[in-house]
Amino acid sequence: MKKLTLLLLLTASFVYAKHNKPEGCTKVYYCSQMHSCKEAHEYLKKYGKCALMDGDGDGIPCERQWCKRK
Repeated sequence: MKKLTLLLLLTASFVYAKHNKPEGCTKVYYCSQMHSCKEAHEYLKKYGKCALMDGDGDGIPCERQWCKRK
């Protein structure tokens, strides 16, 4: 039952993300795809609005996962 619930949540997340892609973006990038704070900053700079990694718009991507405030 837990595996089915997880599968449904992952599927719903994928469908939601796919349909809420910013206009003009052929691909969208997320914090879960990054491996470091540096990489997240590079993607945010390079891909701008297609890098959905700065939810609060302060210029610091992936604050929960990689770029924690000090």
